[in-house]
Amino acid sequence: MARQMQEYAVSQTLHWFRRFDDYRLAQQTARWEPLPPYARDGFTVGVMGAGVLGTRVAESLAEWAFPVRTWSRSRKKRVKITSFAGADELPAFLQATRVLINLLPSTPETAGLINETLLAQLPAGAIVMNLARGAHLVEDDLLAALNRGHIKGAMLDVFAREPLPPDNPLWQHPRVAITPHVAAATLEEEAIAFIAEIIARRERGERPAGEIDRVRGY
Repeated sequence: MARQMQEYAVSQTLHWFRRFDDYRLAQQTARWEPLPPYARDGFTVGVMGAGVLGTRVAESLAEWAFPVRTWSRSRKKRVKITSFAGADELPAFLQATRVLINLLPSTPETAGLINETLLAQLPAGAIVMNLARGAHLVEDDLLAALNRGHIKGAMLDVFAREPLPPDNPLWQHPRVAITPHVAAATLEEEAIAFIAEIIARRERGERPAGEIDRVRGY
C-alpha cells in the first residue's frame, strides 16, 4: 500500500507543481497561455501523519527536492524532512504548507480536523489532498474555501459518505479532482504475503509488524 500512496501523492504534487491543473482549465476555453513556473523551493509539501504511509510519502517527495514537512503526535527524525509535533505546532506547520497531504489515522481527535479554522491557516493558493479518511475533512468548509479562492484546488480520494452521491457539489467543482477510494488498494498477493509473515513471526515467538495500539486507535 505504501508504494501506491507514494505514486498517488507524488503524481498529483507534480501535476500541481507543473500547473497542469491550470492548463487543463485553459484547454476548456481553447486558451494558449504559457504560465510562469512555480519556484520549487517555495512549493512546500506538508504531510499530516508520519506513520508508515506518511513517512514513505514524505521521503518520496523529498527525493524530488521539494521542501517537505510532517505533522504528527510525536516528533520524528527523518533526513531532509522537517518534523512538527502536537497541537501547539500545528499552526507553524500549516503556515508555509503549499500542498497539504492528509494521511492521519482515524481517531476521535482527528475527526473533522480539516475544517474552516485549519484551512484558513494555510497560505492563499494552497492545495489539499485527502488520502486518509473522509471523516477528517469538513466538505462544506473546503467548498467554501475553494469558492473564496483561498484554497486553489483539491484532490480527494475519500469521503464522509461513499459512494459520493451524484448531487454532491464536489463532483462539479472545477478545482476539485475525485477518485473513488483507490489511492492504495489491498492487493491480494501482497496481503497473502503479509499474513504469512505474521503467522511465521508468531510461530517463532516474535512480535508481528503492524500491530495496532487500541488506546491510541492506530
